[in-house]
Amino acid sequence: MLMLTLLAALSRCESSTLCPTDEDIREAITSDNYALIYKQSADTLAENPEGYALMHVEPIKRLSHVICDTVEPNPPTPKVACQFRVRYNGYIEYRSAVMSFNDRDRYRITNQVVVFRWLK
Repeated sequence: MLMLTLLAALSRCESSTLCPTDEDIREAITSDNYALIYKQSADTLAENPEGYALMHVEPIKRLSHVICDTVEPNPPTPKVACQFRVRYNGYIEYRSAVMSFNDRDRYRITNQVVVFRWLK
């Protein structure tokens, strides 16, 4: 019984069936960042059609402190809420995100709160 309790305490997800891997979370963050960049680029070019916009997405250096909890386990779109820390080159993001699992076996961020901390 003690071993089962210790294993449950070490797990990062409430449900093992709906638990995103680090790679799933990285992919969801990257696709969300690209969507934000595309939107900002389109807005900039709409304001000034003669201009141009150069933007890029920072690569993720490290993903840590991942804790997930199931929000809606039932189909058609199961959802999981995760809190994690994302380390980039010059800053750290603390994210609390709700991710939905779609039919293409991918997680997508549907709602989130992000806090930045710049590194010196």
